[in-house]
Amino acid sequence: MNPVDRNEIILGALMHDIGKLMQRAAVKLPGEFGPEGGMAHVICPKDAKAGYATHRHVLHTAAFFDHFTATTAQMPRETREKVATCACRHHNPDESRPEQVIIQVADWLSSGVDRRKSEDEAEAGRGAFRCTRLRSVFSEVALEGAPEASRFRYYGMQWLDPLGAVFPEHRDKTDNNLPQAYSDLWNQFLVQYQSIQYANLPAFINAVDALLLHCLWCVPSSTMDQPNVSLYDHCKTTAAIASALWDYHCARNEFSAETIRDRTAQKFLLIGGDLSGIQRFIFNLDNTNTKGTARILRARSFYLGALTLAAIRLIEQETGMSSAAIIDNAGGRFTLLGPNLPGIRNGVARARRRINQFLLERFCGELCLNLSCDVEACGADFDETAFGAKLDELAASIDAKKRTKWQDFLQTDGQWRSEPPCLAPDYDQYDAHLCSIAGYGAATARHGKTLVSPQTETELRLGQKLLTAKAFVLSDDSADADLSFFDGAVGFHLLSNDRIQPRHGESVFALNHLSPGLGVSFLANHVPRLTEREWLFFAEKQTFEDTLEDQQAGSAKTFSQIAWRIPASPNEPEGTQLLGLIKADVDNLGLVLRKGLGPNRCLSRYVTMSRMLNFFFAGRLPALMADDTDNKRFGNIYTIFAGGDDLFLISDWRTAAQFAGALREEFRRFVAGNPDITLSATVSLSKPRVPIRHGARLADEDLERVKESGKNAVRLFGVTIPWERFAAIQDYAEALSKAVQEKRISRAFLYRLLGYHEQFVDFEAGNIEAGIYLSHLIYDLNRNIDKRDIVRGQRQGDPSPETQLICRLVCPGKEDDANLMRYLRASVSWALYHNRGGK
Repeated sequence: MNPVDRNEIILGALMHDIGKLMQRAAVKLPGEFGPEGGMAHVICPKDAKAGYATHRHVLHTAAFFDHFTATTAQMPRETREKVATCACRHHNPDESRPEQVIIQVADWLSSGVDRRKSEDEAEAGRGAFRCTRLRSVFSEVALEGAPEASRFRYYGMQWLDPLGAVFPEHRDKTDNNLPQAYSDLWNQFLVQYQSIQYANLPAFINAVDALLLHCLWCVPSSTMDQPNVSLYDHCKTTAAIASALWDYHCARNEFSAETIRDRTAQKFLLIGGDLSGIQRFIFNLDNTNTKGTARILRARSFYLGALTLAAIRLIEQETGMSSAAIIDNAGGRFTLLGPNLPGIRNGVARARRRINQFLLERFCGELCLNLSCDVEACGADFDETAFGAKLDELAASIDAKKRTKWQDFLQTDGQWRSEPPCLAPDYDQYDAHLCSIAGYGAATARHGKTLVSPQTETELRLGQKLLTAKAFVLSDDSADADLSFFDGAVGFHLLSNDRIQPRHGESVFALNHLSPGLGVSFLANHVPRLTEREWLFFAEKQTFEDTLEDQQAGSAKTFSQIAWRIPASPNEPEGTQLLGLIKADVDNLGLVLRKGLGPNRCLSRYVTMSRMLNFFFAGRLPALMADDTDNKRFGNIYTIFAGGDDLFLISDWRTAAQFAGALREEFRRFVAGNPDITLSATVSLSKPRVPIRHGARLADEDLERVKESGKNAVRLFGVTIPWERFAAIQDYAEALSKAVQEKRISRAFLYRLLGYHEQFVDFEAGNIEAGIYLSHLIYDLNRNIDKRDIVRGQRQGDPSPETQLICRLVCPGKEDDANLMRYLRASVSWALYHNRGGK
């Protein structure tokens, strides 16, 4: 009935509001696209009273395809014209063209309001629409009452850069200089768009999506309502809704404008997935000190992300849905929006069985994908006051699936199988050896001289390739793939360069950067590398001789090398060689998403918050670790995983502790300083040779203690410290450490301080007798520190620095000093660990 292809509708929906960027940038249009030109009478609505054309940004959208990009990208002319028509008619569709009506409805539903009665922002605000900033959605979160206007913070107008100005700040909502910033964005967008080489429509959509993300992430979708949704997220969700609507109405052969606009029919299906067993899978290694262990951890983290993408790809294959259905995907969890059709449900069920069959056979049930497709939705459910209930319903459905894992293999049509399947691996393979690295799996493969399991051999190879990977290909063809999933249904190929022309059946993503013609994926994959100075240091000390034979400057470090922080100067001690395991996650995220946004949880706002949180962990933090401008302050941090709302990192213990403070400050700024959005973290210590799973379990336990203590804190050396106290405790620790280095305070005195601290804790708990600690401490100070001032003849003047340092424990001179004794164990432990070892 209709010659328009679904991908043309998706691209039209994705680009439907590009005219807003052009209009706000004051791009001059050819005469036929002006407000009095012929196009205005066709594609613009008219003001009922005055009779003039409204919503004139659609004229810019039309001009974009017809004039500014007519000869670029080698897109077939017919395709370009159909995409342009879909994109520019969303405010005044031809009622006989269902694709135009579908994009109009998708635009309304994405916004979470009924746009049929909305005004044109250019008319309603006159010139203000060009001067309005995007308000951070984080600044609107309030767990109690309404958000205070004083909390509101706004983004600068610039290209997305993980190391750039991605923090919202206190700014005026409007800025008369924004039109120039819009103009700069537009010019950069146009150059990048024109550089995309057209290969096929799905690949082109993938590339345009990446480009829109980098350009429109900071642009408000609407300046007339609350400017808290980015234009990118609005366009992205509009495309997802349009794709689902098109599939629904095509399957039912219902194309009248009336049926398309029906807001009561259950046309949509929310599909949610959650991968269980992630941490157990990553850390299940027997030997952390074996060569290649770091590579395996790196590979396993990437493997889980690849597995999630492959699972989504298989769902698309089984259901016929497009990749536009992806609402969010981060941290092993994803949400898809599909049409509510029996074929979709059946396809999801087939995909779920194939995915979990693969996981059952490959990992013996260690990993499982909990997949739900039970939540239906109608158009009215997308209203900003109703959509949140659907998200809650989906979360509850996924939780229910977690309680019935492997049900597909134990039941048929709701009946228990008489002979349920059981794991029956070929035990003959185990007659030789278990994998020497993982500790499980038959060692039937070889990596160098080491016998390993086939899965471990794949992980070792993958971990090595990740060091130089610039892009990856997600393909329906697994031939020669680095990773193959589901009996070859989906393949992953890692690329060391990003110069590739996508073929049919392929989705290509550049890693952590924008590359013309490719999509983009932010992957936290920072790996510490040996510097020339570090290699020479280890060689001179004859440390890691067996490892250094295979290394050079620029090689990835082993965990034992990461644990060794090289002194910055000859006088600085080497300190204790321990790993610091950094584990952190966002507090009460479910509550923030469910209650923090109040009743106004429209789809676009939810997507904006989810995407930005993932960008912080997977984009911003890795860039901070790799930043050369700060002398690579955090370059010695190894990323196990970071994305969604949590992270797990490994470094030397001192860098780990310093990074924890920086992490909290970065996160606080990123979420607009909102006290209702907080982070909990722990820095747990582990010897490099201890199996990583033991350290991971310790980090889990430590983080749980932080949560039990009220959250919004960090745990270090067994002490839970509120974030607002951490900087002062850290500074005091460094001051104690320096005093020991300069032999102004002895290590023996520090150990006595630990005893006084224990007495202080008992006193605080109600043991009155323990209050004697104060007298003991003052006596110790006078006898062993202040007494030396008399010998040196300094008693007549000001107290020495070390005397002042200890006096801060008993005579707080500043507000921060009042808590030094309470958290003294952390400060003293820091100084002791830092001053062990040679120089």
